[in-house]
Amino acid sequence: MLRLPMIALLCVAVMPAGEKPKRSKSADVWAVVAGTVFREQNIILAAAGEESMPRFHAPKLFMGAASVGIHGVMQADVVLVAAERRLIDRAEEVILLVDSSKFHTNSGTIVCSLDEIDTIITDTAIPEDIMNALVSKGVELIIVE
Repeated sequence: MLRLPMIALLCVAVMPAGEKPKRSKSADVWAVVAGTVFREQNIILAAAGEESMPRFHAPKLFMGAASVGIHGVMQADVVLVAAERRLIDRAEEVILLVDSSKFHTNSGTIVCSLDEIDTIITDTAIPEDIMNALVSKGVELIIVE
């Protein structure tokens, strides 16, 4: 399974509305959203109601999940749920990266419904009934070997 830290996703996927991404000559330069650093979750999260977050827009949001089920995408950590929920609200396209084991488990808190997911990228071991359910919900499914 590909595991990317959420902080990298925040840095790459979020930019001020109307601005084009700026290229840096140095790979060590990152533009990040202001907020509190949650080291355990590897994220920077602006406080609820913080005015800096609404000015950002994400053309594509790539995210992972602790589990995926009929009720939607779930995470065990409420801090991650809050961060991902705010990013989903600002994204044009939401792409979920999960291995097939995530379809066999349940986790604590629902981040979003399947209707809010545009694409799921997973492996070939996804059960056929789940694959059919996702497609019937209008989710684009990409299966990688």
